[in-house]
Amino acid sequence: MNKFFLPILCIQVQIGVTAQVLHGIIRDSKTDKALPYVHIGVPNKNMGTISHEDGRFSIDLSKADRDDSIFFSRIGYAIEKKQIKSIILSQETQIKLVEKPQQLMEVVVRPDKPKTTKLGRFTPSKITIGHSLTKEFGLGGEWGLKISNHGKKYWIDNIQFHMRFNTVDSILFRIQIYSIKDDVPDKSLLSHETFVSSRANQHWIVRNLEKEYLILDQDVIITYEVIRVYFSKKGDNEIFFTYGKGYEEGKIYSRASSFDAWKIGEPAPKAIPVAMFMTVSEY
Repeated sequence: MNKFFLPILCIQVQIGVTAQVLHGIIRDSKTDKALPYVHIGVPNKNMGTISHEDGRFSIDLSKADRDDSIFFSRIGYAIEKKQIKSIILSQETQIKLVEKPQQLMEVVVRPDKPKTTKLGRFTPSKITIGHSLTKEFGLGGEWGLKISNHGKKYWIDNIQFHMRFNTVDSILFRIQIYSIKDDVPDKSLLSHETFVSSRANQHWIVRNLEKEYLILDQDVIITYEVIRVYFSKKGDNEIFFTYGKGYEEGKIYSRASSFDAWKIGEPAPKAIPVAMFMTVSEY
């Protein structure tokens, strides 16, 4: 009889031997409250996810190296970094995030009826990208557009993006506004997590930001991220986003999961751009 041994006993040993899945929960270090929608991932390796509403998460680290680190990030908290080889994969892990003090914003008085304009791609095309039978929770992937301020100052009124088909019950999105460093997204310019939801058959998704009193005084990258999908009991649960026309100076930015490397598209028409824009008011 031939001897053939399967590596069954390697399931709970160190990373890189077999499929390793880290399970855990993320909490506020002071209140012990569970933190939802935290970005979790190994930088630049497309191994990322987000925590669920109850703070729990699962992430497959089978393709990670023992010396890699896993990052945990949420706006308003300091980034937590842990070396993978120091985490015991056979037990549930509890991660505590430390809240960062927020600097109060300067109060600026706006005119009653400022002149508004649109920056970005606000004309949808007939071309779409998407899928059916999507997963319930996102993985932290983002899709966005570079917006140029052309040396001017604006108040940011809202961010909008377009969906061609949406047959789910509803979708929860997270919006981000990033500063730019070395031509990729750098730091978030938002002081807190910013969400917007959409209902079935809604096309333009609008996140109003007037009460945030955000001033656009530099080029930025705006993105949206699918956080959670609430399925419809009827239909095929399709989600299709729309490409846009115009705004040739804007580049597309995307990443597949939390902390993955950013992919940069060429200016239109070499790359088909996302239909997304800002409405801004003159400062």
